[in-house]
Amino acid sequence: MTKIDLMDEGTNAYEQLTGTVYPLKLGYYGVKCRSQQNIIDNVPIEAAIEKEKNFFESHPVYSQFSEKMGIPFLTKSLNAILINHIKKSVPLLSENIKATLADKERELAKICVTAMSGDPLAEVDSGPLVLALINRFINAYADKLEGRFVKESATEVQGGSRINFIFHELFRKVINSIDPFEHLTERDI
Repeated sequence: MTKIDLMDEGTNAYEQLTGTVYPLKLGYYGVKCRSQQNIIDNVPIEAAIEKEKNFFESHPVYSQFSEKMGIPFLTKSLNAILINHIKKSVPLLSENIKATLADKERELAKICVTAMSGDPLAEVDSGPLVLALINRFINAYADKLEGRFVKESATEVQGGSRINFIFHELFRKVINSIDPFEHLTERDI
């Protein structure tokens, strides 16, 4: 069985690649795929790309535009298309982010009005508002750690009260129930 690198005699894809048969906005890209035998033989990608380059440079039809053929040119072109798309999309994304941020800030202000016992915080700028929220959180956290009575802990001991209960009630009982000399003999003592 012989290996064929060229298309059938008298056949080429020149008209398709130049867009005369069916034009595409971004055009066509000619590449020469690795053969199944190349894959079986573990031909490295670099060698396959070099072989593809040699094919296009030496082909009677494709050699005239071989610099615009192959996987490296396709990669470079797709990368440029992606970058242009990103550049076009960034302003729209930025506007969407700003609009979403403004919506969330309005939502936060509404939440803060109700969370701060109905105080009218809508006219307060965000600096003192955030500090007030942080201060409330710190106070609530400190109350939990110190074991102060909190409505949520009325049914069970939580936070600092729980730690206090464990050490002073449970831990003390367990420690007092242990005989330190249980496994020691008179000789060990």
